[in-house]
Amino acid sequence: MKLGFCQPLRFCLATLALFAFGRSAWAQARYLQRYTEPRWFTFHLSEISAGVYAEGSFDESSFPHSDISVTHEHWFAGPSMGFRANGSIYHPNLLAYNISSDGAFGYSTDTFESGGVRVSRTQWDYLGRFASDLQFLPGKPYHGSLFASYDHTYRDNDFFTRVTVDNLLYGARAAGTAGNWSFNVDYVHRDETSDSPYPFAQTLAVGGAILGTNTVLLDQTMRTIEDTVTLAARNERDHGGTTASYNLHHYERTDFGRLSDGTDHMISLGDGERFGDREQFRLNANTSFTRRDTSFENSDQLIAGATLSAEHRDNLRSYYDVNFNRFDSGDFLSDAYVGSASITHQFYESLISSAAVRASDVETSTEGMEGYSRRYGGGISEAYRKRIGLEHYVRITESLFLDHTDQQATGMVRNELHTFSIAGEAGAPPNSVFLNQPQVIESTIVVSDVANTYVFLRGFDYRVFQLGSRTVLERLPGTAMPPSVRVDYQTQPTPAGSYQTLTEGFQIRFDLWKNLVGIFGRINLSLNNAPRELRVLDYQSYTLGADVTWRRFRAGAEYEIYNSSESDYRTVRLFQSLALRTDEFSSLSFDFNESWVDYVQLQRREQDYRAITRYHRALTHHLGIDSEAGVAYRAGRGVDEVLAVFRPALRYSVGQMFVDAGYNLEYNLFLNQEERFRNLFFVRVRRVF
Repeated sequence: MKLGFCQPLRFCLATLALFAFGRSAWAQARYLQRYTEPRWFTFHLSEISAGVYAEGSFDESSFPHSDISVTHEHWFAGPSMGFRANGSIYHPNLLAYNISSDGAFGYSTDTFESGGVRVSRTQWDYLGRFASDLQFLPGKPYHGSLFASYDHTYRDNDFFTRVTVDNLLYGARAAGTAGNWSFNVDYVHRDETSDSPYPFAQTLAVGGAILGTNTVLLDQTMRTIEDTVTLAARNERDHGGTTASYNLHHYERTDFGRLSDGTDHMISLGDGERFGDREQFRLNANTSFTRRDTSFENSDQLIAGATLSAEHRDNLRSYYDVNFNRFDSGDFLSDAYVGSASITHQFYESLISSAAVRASDVETSTEGMEGYSRRYGGGISEAYRKRIGLEHYVRITESLFLDHTDQQATGMVRNELHTFSIAGEAGAPPNSVFLNQPQVIESTIVVSDVANTYVFLRGFDYRVFQLGSRTVLERLPGTAMPPSVRVDYQTQPTPAGSYQTLTEGFQIRFDLWKNLVGIFGRINLSLNNAPRELRVLDYQSYTLGADVTWRRFRAGAEYEIYNSSESDYRTVRLFQSLALRTDEFSSLSFDFNESWVDYVQLQRREQDYRAITRYHRALTHHLGIDSEAGVAYRAGRGVDEVLAVFRPALRYSVGQMFVDAGYNLEYNLFLNQEERFRNLFFVRVRRVF
């Protein structure tokens, strides 16, 4: 009987095992990547579409006190077609490709009219998007790719200015890995054309007698062509890595009848290492050499630096930094050495203390003159954060530094870096900065991008004006100039001299009722004993403010008193913002900023008001709308300006039918002398098959 019982039991176990392992093997076979037979060419059309596209623009500049006006009209309309496809050549692991296109080929016309003269131009044109890429040996240690794309779109230089941009991009990449090494070679070509408003001086004459001039905003075409080649290699180690690269960058830019071109060669080497039994030490070092040949300057620049951080204990850290920068443009040579060391100790959870020493030596020579600025000093800083009760916090920071400086100025300033912000630098109007040195010779100011590959245009990208002996640089609305720039200029030379500078910064902030209300104050001062002829700035700044944060609403105000040896001012700044989510289908936001500045000695006052609102609504599952609008008003001597914009957009889809439409209205009134309207619209209807 035992034998009779065991036979069925063995049979059942064997059947269960066969079923279990058979199901597992079947499941594995189901999800294993299937072998793909080589095929010389495959093409998979995943999407095809047809429709119509139209766009237009109308610009008009007029003068309230005259009958002069300048207009520009642009229209385009035509049928559109699009598709998406992918495939391979011989095998997906050998050559794979992707192609997508969505564009219209149609009829365009441009009409210009000024002073009773009308000029028209018509042509056939293509507007749209195209993108493709070809991948060689994808997923393999050694692989490469080719790509190309074209795009016709809009770009916002700022909230109040939208421009049309056509961008052609193509290039190639080859990369590989071998052990701990990785290599890549890249080539990129970019050809970008954009239209931006440009101020053009128009002379008014009657009977041969010149009555004056007006500034007219015309749309001017800017074109940038860039070719970039990059070779890079990296070695990875257990505790760090090393990177070496070479970059060749050639560019040509054409705007407003100007042509600028240049070629940059850059070689760089970087290394990072972590060491110690806990990897508590981190060392990073880098060096680069750049040779720049441009239509306006030839220069060589060598940069080297190293940083070391050490974590001695959980609450004790130190940092060390040293840098060298040599810049040689033929008629100007500078060598800069900068070093610092600091230690940070967290005594308690709420208190962090730091001590630092620093030194710098900048040697310059130009046109037979030699100058220098040698500085050394140190200081301490404290950061305190304490909880008060269950709902309040207090934060206090204090820093105090004392530096000694020996200087001999040549009057030549190069590579001075500045960053514009909407609020403006302390004491400067919105979107403005002060140049570091007083008594600047305005005609010598040159503003370029940080890489010094492109020089911007005064009166179009920026404007310059004086506040006492200080020079203000203002970024103009609508410019494509980036927020960070490099500035070169000349000043009146100063004699040799020495002085000490005491710099202090103090801030206290109370966050009350779980950050519902904040109250803060700041004190910043810089005092020196420099001789008067060195023109070294003394200043004291006192700020008091408060803010409120409740759910999606924020508001704040601050008042600042600024006194200096060059100029004094008083400013009030307010801000309010509200973000609403009325339901799951819509959102609404408001942002407001107001500021008032009073320059005491100059008896000059400026006001700036900005309001921006955005709205999104999904009306149905098929229909959605977006809208944004804003207005900016600035008042002051020589700066009166009104900017306004309104941008509604509509999206509709049902099944495989899609409709997109948008409109852009811009308004500009400057000094009540020139008024400009700019209208843009587009409509795209597309049916996907």
